[in-house]
Amino acid sequence: MRNENYSGSTGPVLVFETIVYDLCDLLGIQYLSFRFWVHVWTAFILFVMVVTDASSLVSPSNVLRRSHRTQLFMLFRFLTSRDSRKSRSPHL
Repeated sequence: MRNENYSGSTGPVLVFETIVYDLCDLLGIQYLSFRFWVHVWTAFILFVMVVTDASSLVSPSNVLRRSHRTQLFMLFRFLTSRDSRKSRSPHL
């Protein structure tokens, strides 16, 4: 029986981690060392993106139209308002 270590428990993550583990086993690479370096590179790339303000390249106005933003805001207000929580929960 082989030792299976997974970083997450959801379906797609489980499948991905199984494939990565099998690949590391096939290539003779230590699984945890491989995962460590993946996280180091991810942290480095994210740090560069933060320093260069790369998120400003994505304009929120292009992602959501104004009417969609308004509808999402109204839904958020409804779900977080105190009165709506009382009407949905009889024990409050």
